[in-house]
Amino acid sequence: MKKPISAVLSMILMLSMGSTCVYAQEMPAAASVAASSAAVEETGLSEETETVVMLGGSVSDVVETQAPEYSESEDAAEVSETEMTEAAETETAGETAETESEEETETAESEKADETPELLMGAEDALPAEEAQVEKKLNGLVTVEDKTFYYKDGAVMYGEHKVDGAWRYFDPLTGEMVTGFATIPGGKTGQKIVYYDPTGAMVYGEYKAEDAWRYFSIASGEMTTGFATIPGGKSGQKVVFYNPTGAMVYGEYKADGKWRYFNTASGAMTTGFVLLPHKIVYYGRDGGMVYGTHTINGQTLQFNTASGALKGSETIDTTKMTAKERRVVETAVSNRGANGALLATIRGMCAAWVWHVFDEAGVPYEAKELAVQVYEAGLKASGKGIKNLAPGVVLFGSGSGAYNAGHVGIYVGGNLVIDNMGYQRITTLKEWTSNLQHYGTITTPKATYKGYVGWFWPEGVNLSK
Repeated sequence: MKKPISAVLSMILMLSMGSTCVYAQEMPAAASVAASSAAVEETGLSEETETVVMLGGSVSDVVETQAPEYSESEDAAEVSETEMTEAAETETAGETAETESEEETETAESEKADETPELLMGAEDALPAEEAQVEKKLNGLVTVEDKTFYYKDGAVMYGEHKVDGAWRYFDPLTGEMVTGFATIPGGKTGQKIVYYDPTGAMVYGEYKAEDAWRYFSIASGEMTTGFATIPGGKSGQKVVFYNPTGAMVYGEYKADGKWRYFNTASGAMTTGFVLLPHKIVYYGRDGGMVYGTHTINGQTLQFNTASGALKGSETIDTTKMTAKERRVVETAVSNRGANGALLATIRGMCAAWVWHVFDEAGVPYEAKELAVQVYEAGLKASGKGIKNLAPGVVLFGSGSGAYNAGHVGIYVGGNLVIDNMGYQRITTLKEWTSNLQHYGTITTPKATYKGYVGWFWPEGVNLSK
């Protein structure tokens, strides 16, 4: 803003009275002053320059004119410069303080970052504190470093919970999901053993856990021990036994105070005759081994009161049999097929029964209608007498019946023979051969047979080699 004309005139008067400025001696007329004032306004010069021009100097002389050593304008400029300097210093100080504050903040954050984060309890054991705070916002199953946890409304869950349609268990201390065996609250005793598969889901029914078949209650998942009736077998159900560790047992096993036998393939409890390494035994309807005298299929048989061995069978040694001989003898003794089903024992069908035994044992041959036909088909591997017979060999002689087609049975060792008489019959070798002497004569295009004739391998295939 420019000063009023009255103020300018006052300044001119003061200069004319005591100023040392050379322009005061040549003061122009009032008109000149007015003209100079107008010129100043047109050029837009500063207030200080305007005063000089009004005292008679030209606009062009302004740049060459030396300002007085002291003036109000210069003093004002110095004050302004001082204020600016102080403001700059203040701003610099502010920036310095701000910089120092930022450096302190960065240093604190760096020190905090260098500190080892404390680990939290439970699921947070696997997470630094900052990450745990983020994870707490999650819901459902969360896997961290190969460990799975369950979050609900941001909190880690412990114990048993149903998640994704399956019951699962989370460690009461750490919250980690459990797999494999676990003992959890429940059952009659207040505790029960259950099993969680690799996904953490509780298993039910029959399940192979840690290399053993086990059974877990369909309702509660509790592992079963002792006897159990489960799906399987020809009838759709089978009785099995699980030892104290819950593993299914096979072979000979003492359960509930009695020796019993469980199929070596299916685990199904066996009843009837069974071939063991050095004896033939019999298991009653409850699966328990019998001892002493028993009537079975109309026969009175003697079983050792200590070992349960059928009289005469103690000399059987399965370890000296070939694999095929053993399979034939085992099948003939048990009278069961590979699926556990009893073989048909229809009277007058002795040849058919022998064929089924060999077929189930894995050594089939071409079936024949008559026993004599089977014998004559195996003449190339046959012999006479009853000494040193190989286990599994077939015996032949004349038989009863209207057609007198002959009779066959299987020698199982221990001087014992098993055949089909409308039921499974076990007799001594001497008794079996003697009975044949009472039957009539068989005549074929090849020969005439009477009583005990001899032994043979069906189709001439020797199983003892």
